[in-house]
Amino acid sequence: MEKQSTNPWRVIGWIVLGLLVLTLIFCGGTCALFMKGASDVASERRSTSASPSPPPARGEPVLALSIDEMNCTASRGGMAIVEGFATNTGPEALRFVSLQFRLRDKSGQHVGFAEGHLQVAPLAPGQRSPFKALGPSEPYERCNFESAIAGGKAIRVSAGTQ
Repeated sequence: MEKQSTNPWRVIGWIVLGLLVLTLIFCGGTCALFMKGASDVASERRSTSASPSPPPARGEPVLALSIDEMNCTASRGGMAIVEGFATNTGPEALRFVSLQFRLRDKSGQHVGFAEGHLQVAPLAPGQRSPFKALGPSEPYERCNFESAIAGGKAIRVSAGTQ
């Protein structure tokens, strides 16, 4: 009986594909940050933060959120994790809320962003929700809130720095 040899590149390809699938399963949409080049992400951030959304039209309710608690830590792998609680302080329920936090090093220089979502949806007026945001494994010293969007609309947020 003749033994068949297995092409090592084929085995490596299957392993890489399997790891990619596992990463997407456990990471969800927050991994998109890591699939882009650092310069692409930085230019995207500059373009979105350079043009703030217009104020709401007269009579349109203002979407508002308060970041009540915020804790910045690093995972064992060095990934930035921002966790905390937010409260809907506006008159309308908030849906599809995404949050962005700026990460800074000891000298105060920007080193990256952490992005995440509220865990409760929809978030009724006065209701509180935990959140979790993930960022790159750059060395950082502190984080501060950057922006929040609900269903494509900007949210007025009161938040702090850690």
